[in-house]
Amino acid sequence: MAATKSLARIAKVYGLVERMRSLELRMAADAVSEVEFAAAVAAATRYNQVAGARAALVAGNREEWSVAEVTLRVEEIRMQRLAELRVKREAKLAEAVSLHRESRLEMEQMERVVELKRAAAAIEEGRRTQAMADDRFASRGAWKRMKNDE
Repeated sequence: MAATKSLARIAKVYGLVERMRSLELRMAADAVSEVEFAAAVAAATRYNQVAGARAALVAGNREEWSVAEVTLRVEEIRMQRLAELRVKREAKLAEAVSLHRESRLEMEQMERVVELKRAAAAIEEGRRTQAMADDRFASRGAWKRMKNDE
């Protein structure tokens, strides 16, 4: 029984590790989503700057065109950095997915061991109970025979 309880405690630890890995997975996925959103905003800003630069060029406003071109280049650099950051975060996400799968598998294996141990303990308890009942029955039978022989 003590072995079953200690295995149950170990299984609980495996469950906590699995939940921690799950949280890490969600955080990594959120980090990737955050970079994707920032990249989408940068792409929209870049598109607007291209349109603004064209409009300024058509209107002959050199200052506006110059500001739009500088902002366009800044957004392109930002998009490049975001793409690099996305690659890094996707690598971390892939690692988190792998660790989560591994911890989940280990937890399921430990739960299976605990269940098998509980089943074995229940069978052993049933055998012990049956042995005690058999002993009582045999004792009663012997006592009755002894009483009848008297």
